Amino acid sequence: MLLQVWLLASWISIVVAYNALDTVLEKKCNFLRTRTRTGFVGNSCFACTKEAYNTSLKDWPTLHKKCVDINGYKGRMAFIRTEEQIEELVKLKVVKEHGRYYIGAKQDPPSDCGAQLCKRNKHILSWFYMDESGQKQGELNANLWLRNEPNNQGDTPPENVVTLEQLDQNKLGFNDANGQQQPFPILCEYPNILQCSDRYTLIGNKCYQVKFGADGVGATPKQAEEDCQKDGGRLPSIHSDKQNTLIADFARKFWDKREKDGLIPKDSADPWLQHGPVLFGLKFDDEWKNFDKSLADYFRWFYLEGKGHPNVAFPPAEYKHTVFFAATNGNNGVATFAYWANVYKDGQDVPSYICEVDPTIE
Repeated sequence: MLLQVWLLASWISIVVAYNALDTVLEKKCNFLRTRTRTGFVGNSCFACTKEAYNTSLKDWPTLHKKCVDINGYKGRMAFIRTEEQIEELVKLKVVKEHGRYYIGAKQDPPSDCGAQLCKRNKHILSWFYMDESGQKQGELNANLWLRNEPNNQGDTPPENVVTLEQLDQNKLGFNDANGQQQPFPILCEYPNILQCSDRYTLIGNKCYQVKFGADGVGATPKQAEEDCQKDGGRLPSIHSDKQNTLIADFARKFWDKREKDGLIPKDSADPWLQHGPVLFGLKFDDEWKNFDKSLADYFRWFYLEGKGHPNVAFPPAEYKHTVFFAATNGNNGVATFAYWANVYKDGQDVPSYICEVDPTIE
């Protein structure tokens, strides 16, 4: 069906032939890249307005309305919380390295420096991410300020709103600005309707987190299951090649970081550690059973030659618990990434596990 996507008359108007029933925010965002500067980062679509705007501190919240909704996904000025977000936005060319953009953050209450320079230890206080209604959405990440910012320096201080920009040879970061004097475009963000809690990442329609146990050295299968339950979730069951690959690739990033940080000992007594084993929701109990109580209808076993079991590594009556391998190394030249094996017993520590929880709907 014909679906209209209106991104503000002064910005861009697009009529898109797209079936809304078959789309999610990421697909819409990637499609819009063919028409304007957009990018899907984390769990949000980001885009910049073509128009630049002036604003007083009082009228600043109305800038959120310039980020017109995309087909049911509510827009707002962007909440930039990490350096990784900035790097991805530059990589996707959503923002220009020497551009300057309003984001959804300001000082509240504003400092009382007036038209004078502020000492940084005073002016750096009370910066927050703020929504359209004026509600605070968390403290601003102070690590993202540019060097010597914020300082309330300008021709017409005070500078009480935040821009994302680059100064000199610095990377992009935060600067304080006076919106009445200087017009800027807006970096808009369209968060996914499905939201995950802290430390969880949305993959498909579920939220996932890879864990390494309370002390970072693993957990027994029972401890892993109980830990996921504390978060209101479960060890996930896997039902397709697509789901298996997406989850294994997600877990790979965590294992790659552990290897980079030197947290994978080469002399471990666990022969499977180098392969990045991740426990998930499949267990042998007279037969293979998924933790989500669905039919165990999908398998991706890693065949170990000479074990006498063509589909599993060890006798399942004893080695009941299943992992997939997230590391991208090999086993005597044979790749193990995203393959499964039942190589852990009850009470035996598994180096890592993955939890799945249901997202909330904004």
